[in-house]
Amino acid sequence: MRKWLLTAAAATMAPALASCGTAIPQIPEVWDLIADTQATQHMEMQIKQSIFCELRTAIKLARKQYQTKISYHGKIVSTAEDEPVPDDWSAQVTLTFTVDEQSKITPGATLLWPYKPPLAATDSFSLGFGGQVSSDANRIDKYETFYTVAELANTLSNYDNCSVPPTTRLGPPSHSSPFVILDDLGITKWLPAASEVTAYLRSSRAAPNGEGPPLGGSFASDSFSYDVKFVIVSDGNVTPSWKLMKVTTSTSTFFDTSRTRTHELLITIGPGQTSTVTNAKGQKVKVTTAPSTAAANSHLAQEIGSAVATSLRPVLTGQ
Repeated sequence: MRKWLLTAAAATMAPALASCGTAIPQIPEVWDLIADTQATQHMEMQIKQSIFCELRTAIKLARKQYQTKISYHGKIVSTAEDEPVPDDWSAQVTLTFTVDEQSKITPGATLLWPYKPPLAATDSFSLGFGGQVSSDANRIDKYETFYTVAELANTLSNYDNCSVPPTTRLGPPSHSSPFVILDDLGITKWLPAASEVTAYLRSSRAAPNGEGPPLGGSFASDSFSYDVKFVIVSDGNVTPSWKLMKVTTSTSTFFDTSRTRTHELLITIGPGQTSTVTNAKGQKVKVTTAPSTAAANSHLAQEIGSAVATSLRPVLTGQ
C-alpha cells in the first residue's frame, strides 16, 4: 500500500512541477505568447511608445495652460527657466515588469488499522504522513529612459511615431499589461496639474529678482514624480481526496500554483544639468545632459522604496 501511494504521489508531482515555478517566467500572458512569438518585446515597446507620446502631449498642455508668466512677489518673472516645465528640465522614466511564479505540492495520507474483536468495531489506529515540494521563479525586466524636455516639447522627426505608430515594428496589440489595456497612463492629466502645484510657492531662487534655477542643494527642488503600480495575482489549486477502507488522503490543498505580475511606471520631472556646446552653425548653446543630482537622487530613492515594498509584499500578504 505504501509503495502504491509513493508511486502515485511521484507521478502526480512530475507533470505539475514541470510548469509554473520551474521554468523562466514569461512577462506576457499565455494568450499573447500563443499569438505572437515576440509578445514580450512588443508589449514593452508599445508601453514605451505610450509613455513617450503622453509625455509630449502633457508638456505642451502644461505650457498652454499658463496665460501669463509666473509671478514672484508681485513681479512677473520672464526668464526661460521660469516657464512651466522649461526646456532645461528633464524627465527620468523607469519601467519595471516583475513576474513571480510559485508552485507547491503537499501530498498527505492517513493509514487506518481497525482493531479486531473483542475491541469495539469503531476503534482503530491511524498513522498520518505527508510532505511538501515547492518551487519559486522570479523575473524582472527593467528599463531606464532619460528625455530632455526640450526634445519632448520641440523636436519632431520626419517620421512622427505618435501620429503614425510603426505598427509593423510594434507588433499586434498586446493584452498582457494594464498599461496597454487602459490606453491611458494618466500622464496628460497629472503633469499639467503637478506643474501648477510646483509653480505655486515654488523654491527660492539665487537671484534677488526671483528668476533663474531653484536653490535646494541636495533636495529635489521643484521636481515632481508620478508612480503607478499594478499588481495582478492569479492563483489555482487542486484538492483531490480518496477514502478507502484503510487509506484516507489529506483534505488540505494538494497542488497550488500562483502567478503574480507587477507592472510599475515611475516618472520624475525636474531641473536638469546643462552644459555649453557648439552646434552645427558654430553657435554656443546650452543643452541638458543629465538630470540634476537632486532629481536623480529623488528618483533613485523611490526606486529603492518600491523594490523593497515589492519584495516584502508576499510576506505581508501571506502569499
